[in-house]
Amino acid sequence: MSTPDLTSFINVVPRPKAVQGQGGNSKANFLIGRKDLEDLSFLERPLLPPLLDELAALFAVRYERKPSAQEEDTLAELEQIGSQMVSQLPAWKYRERSQKLSSDPTPMLPRLIKSCSCTAG
Repeated sequence: MSTPDLTSFINVVPRPKAVQGQGGNSKANFLIGRKDLEDLSFLERPLLPPLLDELAALFAVRYERKPSAQEEDTLAELEQIGSQMVSQLPAWKYRERSQKLSSDPTPMLPRLIKSCSCTAG
């Protein structure tokens, strides 16, 4: 990412004008699309881009449409019968990311530290 692009990114995405108490459109679009992360690299930090992509996917759940009642019912029915398809349903993925987002972040810290401190070589 070029210096002007990075400057623009920093000014627009992390600090957007609030929209309905959840942040701005730029942040939502960045988290959901994650297009800007495709070309992002950090010199001597090869583990950082995949971690950032995973975190963006996790935080994007705040901006996604919640599953409908029908989708939740279908999920519950398939879980009750022990279907293998459950983990492929958008409602299940939404619930998993929502639960992970609200859980204790402590287990993620060692991976974050390693991603920031490791060097290529």
